[in-house]
Amino acid sequence: MYIKVRVLTAQRKEGVAEGKKPSDLVVSVREKPEKGAANRRVLQLLRGHFGNPEGGVKIVAGHTSPSKVVRVGR
Repeated sequence: MYIKVRVLTAQRKEGVAEGKKPSDLVVSVREKPEKGAANRRVLQLLRGHFGNPEGGVKIVAGHTSPSKVVRVGR
């Protein structure tokens, strides 16, 4: 399953919320977008949100952009 994710960095509160469409997510992280720190935290939060699915969670597009496509599962 592929999901569109919008990432908000350097936020006070972290969390995962629905976007404009139910199939889209907005992820807020405390980390700044430096040296992949924000991406690592996004993956941690999404694993927790989805209960760490078998195939895991992986960013497939948008590694350097706030708009990402994430694969959940296999």
